[in-house]
Amino acid sequence: MIVDGVWATIGSTNFDNRSFALNEELNVAVYDRKIARQLEQIFAADLKRSRKVSYEEWDARGRNFLSSLLFPSRSNCEGRGSPQPMGDNLHGS
Repeated sequence: MIVDGVWATIGSTNFDNRSFALNEELNVAVYDRKIARQLEQIFAADLKRSRKVSYEEWDARGRNFLSSLLFPSRSNCEGRGSPQPMGDNLHGS
């Protein structure tokens, strides 16, 4: 976060009790115009490499992966063979 082009903070802390008390997260705060400008430039460069994600894309995230685990298709299983019971001997001897 950059404020007024002069004060910046960077880190992992969220403003909640868990972040402060349990997760041992921290931020670094700097009062320096040059560093704040550099951070703004880094953020602008990140935005250029970003793409907009619609709510529908965000809402569907992970569903395809989860579905492939729960309901594997024949094409996902080809070449893997059938699962074999391990029995009592884990080393196959």
